Amino acid sequence: MRGGRIELGDARDLPVTIKPELEPAVLTSDLHAGGFIHGANMAFPRAIVDKVGLFDTRFGAGSAFRSGEDTDYVHRAFNAGIRVEYLPEFAVKHFHGRRELGDIKKLQSGYAFGNGALYAKYLFDRRSNMRGMLRWDIRQAALEAIGKRKLDGELGLTYRSQLRDNLTGMIAYWRSPRTQKPA
Repeated sequence: MRGGRIELGDARDLPVTIKPELEPAVLTSDLHAGGFIHGANMAFPRAIVDKVGLFDTRFGAGSAFRSGEDTDYVHRAFNAGIRVEYLPEFAVKHFHGRRELGDIKKLQSGYAFGNGALYAKYLFDRRSNMRGMLRWDIRQAALEAIGKRKLDGELGLTYRSQLRDNLTGMIAYWRSPRTQKPA
């Protein structure tokens, strides 16, 4: 499974949902699958679908959990023993059209909500590092509360609001009908 660099397609858009890193990398259990590679620039052979299954339709834009379909899929692939690589030469331009701070706050809230649902989905999976990622989110919010850390003051984003949306996503996942299993 491979993903690559995502550059801003229009200079008028705010610099979000991009991935400008220039160093290649391989996903390890110490890293969070979220953002390692993005769905906007991801490729994999059909054999991975045969091994991992289809995307969980409860996740993603327009779904119950708003986002996280790519994170979930990367996480599942990695847990199935598939090598996940970030290759910066594999590049696309992203024309997302988000130019207002309100758009960014709404987007980040959706990402945090989806991550919360993923935390709930994998909370008791021993192969998953999602518990560690949730602990990291809690720690960042606590550090921010005592004035030692900020997420992005320029964009008006806070770790505390991100954690609130994580917890809301977790609750929504646990309250969702269990019959809605991925295909």
